[in-house]
Amino acid sequence: MVGAQLGAGEGIFNGAHKYREIGGTSTIGWLGDFSVRGHPVVKIYKDDARTFRRSYFGEVQIRTYAMGFPMIHSFQVTSEYVIIVVCSLHINAAKAAGQMLPGASFDGLSLLEWDDKHNATILIWRLPKGGAAVDPKAPPE
Repeated sequence: MVGAQLGAGEGIFNGAHKYREIGGTSTIGWLGDFSVRGHPVVKIYKDDARTFRRSYFGEVQIRTYAMGFPMIHSFQVTSEYVIIVVCSLHINAAKAAGQMLPGASFDGLSLLEWDDKHNATILIWRLPKGGAAVDPKAPPE
């Protein structure tokens, strides 16, 4: 179950891009959130262009950083899979909060930090056929 929510099912972080489903009219996207225990979670969804409905078909807890959420700018969609690479670059949440204060200047690049203690993690989900939900297939952390 995902914790802090914004709006109707929207997470704290939205992916920078959505991609059109290959051979279809729907779009695929991802969003990030935090679980009720404070762990980063990635959720994968499909926006149906005909019904204007969003359905979630994958969710996985990802590596926890002491001060932030992993930087995931984009992802890939093939005819059968959604692929996200979680690298060691993360957004420092404490710095981000400080830059949101009144009068503070925002410098997005200064929020990014590299953690050379962790390898990249590749997350792969099979795209649902006919709207059937599937479980994410990802290595445990």
